[in-house]
Parts: sequence; C-alpha cells; structure tokens
Amino acid sequence: INMKFIAFSDQHLESKLYNIPEIEQDNRDLFSMVIDKAIEHEVDYLVSVGDLFDNNKPSSDTIRFVTEQLKRLEGKVTPVAIAGDHSKPINGSTWERVCGFKPVNSVAEFVGVDYSDNPSDVIELINHELNKKETNSVVCVFMHQQVPELWPFCEEKKKISFKDLDFSNQCASMRGIFLGDIHIRKQARFHNPGCDKELFMGYCGSLGVTAANETEKEGLYFFDGEKLKTIKYDLPRQYITLDINQPWIRAWRALARGRPVWTTPLPFWPAWPAAPTVARS
Repeated sequence: INMKFIAFSDQHLESKLYNIPEIEQDNRDLFSMVIDKAIEHEVDYLVSVGDLFDNNKPSSDTIRFVTEQLKRLEGKVTPVAIAGDHSKPINGSTWERVCGFKPVNSVAEFVGVDYSDNPSDVIELINHELNKKETNSVVCVFMHQQVPELWPFCEEKKKISFKDLDFSNQCASMRGIFLGDIHIRKQARFHNPGCDKELFMGYCGSLGVTAANETEKEGLYFFDGEKLKTIKYDLPRQYITLDINQPWIRAWRALARGRPVWTTPLPFWPAWPAAPTVARS
C-alpha cells in the first residue's frame, strides 16, 4: 500500500480538566505535536477520528489556532477528519472543515462518517461508501461510535457492531477500523466471516488528559504503508494518580473528618504513612 497516515482522536480542544488553564494549553501543545509528527514521518494523511473540539461552538481563537496549525501541512500532508459527538455537524457542516480538514471520504482508500445519534444512519452511510468505491480500494474505515466487540458498555445511541458492516466489496484491500469516542486505548483483531479474514479494530484513545484516568498514553497510531505502529510521545507534564479507595487514604479522610478509622482489625498492615494531626474541639 503506497500510503502512510497518522490517526488520532478525542483532542477536545477547549476542555479544561478541573478548570485548570494549564491543561487546556496542554491540549493545544499536543495538537501542535501531532502536526510535528505528521511532518517528521512524512505521512500522506493526518486523520482526526472525531471530537477535535470539546463542543460544536468553539471560540474564534481556537478556530484560528487550528487553522494556523493546519497551514503548516500545506504541500506536505493532507488533513482529513470526521466529527464526533461533542463536535456534531451543524446543518451538514463541521468546524473541522471550516479549519481546513477535508472529508475522510475524499481519500480513495478511506471510508469515514461523521458521528450521529442514530447508529442505523451511520451503518447505512458506511456500507453505502464501502459499496460505492472501487472494488478492493478501501484500506481503512474511521468511525466515532461504540462497538460492543471492544467496549461492552455501549450507549444505544452510539452502538454499532462489527457485524453490521459490509466489507464484501473490499475484502482484499481492507486492513482495519479506527475508532474515536472511548478515551482509553483498546484494540483487537476480529475475524470477518464475509471476507474470511482478520481485521484490526482499535480505539485511538484521547490525545491529552480530559479525565483523571487518562494520564498514560500508548502513542499515536501510525501506518507506514506496510505495518501499523505507534509513535510514542510525552505529555507536557507529569501526573501522580492516587487510588482513593486504598485503606490508608480512607483512614486519612476519616481522621480529617474526626471519625473513627475502623472498628474491626484490618486483614493486613501496610507500610503506614504518618497520619496528619487532627484538631478536635
């Protein structure tokens, strides 16, 4: 396959975890990093798999930022995108297109459909594109939906099964499905009985940190023309994650509220940090 691409999703520009402005800036810095990686690896396409923006009313400043970043790709890399559930299309148009992204379907080897609350519409549109394009030309499908084969807790308005997609016209060329919406990297290979072959399916995962459980990143999906790889990157800052269900943290919280820590012996005795002094009235 004479084509290279990077795929990412769920950037959520303008999201501000815990209302911390530095994290909002981190998301911008990470988008700039993706542009850098696309240029560095000389890819043909940079694919955004939905939710580039945290809502479908981004500020003019954010639109200007994305537009200026995409200009760095001119003459080198073609940016293409689908919209996600946060950045839903408005009257058939998306802010991704306004900024300079082209439709995923404009690439002969790709099929991609914007998010919809009606999954049957998405299935119909994807199957239409798969059957409309030249036989054995499509390599990848891009969706911003939830698939039960990878995510067992699907919302009905987002649920699309791998079995709903008709690859019969693209059996020889199809390699995989790239997904947005779930922010944690999940991937597997599934046997497609219609084509009698295994296909890759994977969630890109969020690019930055939009929730407390997103501080570890697997890297960017990078297809080099032969194999699917990952490009490692570092978050702009380091995070410390604490499991608040640990017994010693529960004890500290209880002491801080002036409550008894426990009434029965613990089944084990961990290395115990010094508890804070609690003033009692």
